[in-house]
Amino acid sequence: MNQKGQEFSAFRLLIDAILVLLILVIIIGILGWVTSLRFQISEKRLYDGFDKAVNSPDGKTVVEKNIMLRKGSIYGAGAFEKPGVPKKCIKFQRLDLAALQLLGEQHIEIREDIQLDMYYSCIRNLEGRECSEECDLCCKISFGKEFA
Repeated sequence: MNQKGQEFSAFRLLIDAILVLLILVIIIGILGWVTSLRFQISEKRLYDGFDKAVNSPDGKTVVEKNIMLRKGSIYGAGAFEKPGVPKKCIKFQRLDLAALQLLGEQHIEIREDIQLDMYYSCIRNLEGRECSEECDLCCKISFGKEFA
């Protein structure tokens, strides 16, 4: 090989390295986007499960399987609030998971990325027997554990 051929091979190696690096950055970006999309879809399913329980307030448990929750998120009863179901009528069940911390009866903090099943139950508040008298419906939400 002559002198020009040897100089071009180093240049070609540099171009190949840059292309490999570019492809790697694109793949990492796609993986991050897919993970973010999974969390967004799970959050939508989180609220859809509650909607199902509100729309059938017979006290039966509605289950949403494999919901992914992101570390650092805080969910409050106000996020689930709907017309006819104010946040004071929504309670979170006590938890036994280290990845979740219950902050009162109406807030929960996610300490680790976690995938779990969600349980919802709503019942009509007849004569104020289930919860506060101002509530038409009383709802419970459990993160990862069936109702007792």
